[in-house]
Amino acid sequence: MPALCEALAAETQHAIHLLATSPPPGENNCWPSSAVVCHEAASSRVWGRLWSGYGYERILTSLISQDTQVPEDRAVIHDHGLWLATNHSVARFCRQHKVPRVVSPRGMLSEWAVSRNSWKKRLAWYAYQLKDLLSATAFHVTSALEAEDVRRMGLRQPVAVIPNGITFPRVDVVRERPESTRRMLFLSRIHPKKGLIELIQAWKKTARTQGWELVLVGPDEGGYAATVQNEIDALGLRHQIRLEPPVTDAEKWQTYAKADVFVLPSFSENFGLVIAEALAAGLPVLTTTGTPWNDLIHRGCGWWVAPTVAELHHALEQILAMPADALDQMGMRGSEWVRQQFQWSTVAAMMNEFYGWLLNPSSAAVPEFVQQQ
Repeated sequence: MPALCEALAAETQHAIHLLATSPPPGENNCWPSSAVVCHEAASSRVWGRLWSGYGYERILTSLISQDTQVPEDRAVIHDHGLWLATNHSVARFCRQHKVPRVVSPRGMLSEWAVSRNSWKKRLAWYAYQLKDLLSATAFHVTSALEAEDVRRMGLRQPVAVIPNGITFPRVDVVRERPESTRRMLFLSRIHPKKGLIELIQAWKKTARTQGWELVLVGPDEGGYAATVQNEIDALGLRHQIRLEPPVTDAEKWQTYAKADVFVLPSFSENFGLVIAEALAAGLPVLTTTGTPWNDLIHRGCGWWVAPTVAELHHALEQILAMPADALDQMGMRGSEWVRQQFQWSTVAAMMNEFYGWLLNPSSAAVPEFVQQQ
C-alpha cells in the first residue's frame, strides 16, 4: 500500500491519504518527498481493532465532506482487506456519505481463505460482511483468478484487474551462489496456507536431491514453524532442509541472489508478490495452481502445478536434474518479463484511470482492464 500511494502521488496531482492501524515503514513514519499524507488509527488495548474502526471514521470525516479538504463528489476511498472492524467502518462511512468505495479483497474471498475459521466468517458474513460487499461501488483484484472469487460470491459490481507492482532493487542483484551446493528457496510466511508439508514430503520422494538444499525463510505464524520442523525431522531431512528467520526488505534481494530456484507451493494466493520478486532477481519459479501465475509456463520461466505431493515431486525431479545454465536462462526470461509488466508507474496509471472512471462513469470510457457483469 505505501508503494501504491507513492506511485499514485507521482502519477497524479490528487491528494493521496493513507490510513492504517500502525505507522507506515518510512522515515518519520511518512514520505516527506511525496504528496502522501499518512494517518494512524491505532487499536486500543481494551477495545482492540474496534477502536481503530471508529478512528477511521473520525479521520475520514475530517478529510471528506462538503466543508473540508476533499469534496464528497470528488473523493474515492480504496479499502483493502475484509472482515475487520476498520473495513466495516469504512463501508458504513461510504454508505452514509455516498462516496465511491473500491474494495480489494486481497485473497480473502478465495475458497481456501473462506474455509479457514469458517464458523466465525459465516457469522460475520451474515452480520455485516455481505452487506458491506454489496454496497461497494467496485472491486480491485490482482489477477483473473481473484476476479473469479469475487463472482463466485455472487458480487456483480465492476471488477478492475490490476496487478501489484514490484519495488525493484536500486542496484542489480549480484548472484552469490556457492559452487558446492545448489539452493531452492522459499521466502514467505511459515503458515499452513503455504503448502510446506506437501513440499517437504515431495522433497523426500525425489531421488535427485544430492547436492541441493531447501531453505525456508520467513516469519513463523501461530507457531506453525514447529509443525514444519517436526515434519523435516520425522522424514530425516534436517541435513537438506532448514528453517531460517525472516529477512528485512534490505536483505531479501541478497537472499534471492544466493538461490538457484524459487518455490512457493501455496494452496491459495491472490497474487504472490514474492514470485514476482524472485523472477525479477533472475530465478526460475516453481509454484502451484493455487496462484495466478500460469504464465510461467508460457513464458518459459517456471513450473505451475497442482499443490499436491505427486505434482510437486514430478516438478522437483525435472528441476533438480537441470544444468545450472538452463535454469539461469529461464531466470533471465522471467526477469525481463516482470521488469516490463510490473513497474509501479504502470500500475498507478491503471489505478488512476480506474478511479477517474468511477467518478465520471457516464463521460469516461470503461477501462479495458475492467470487467462488467
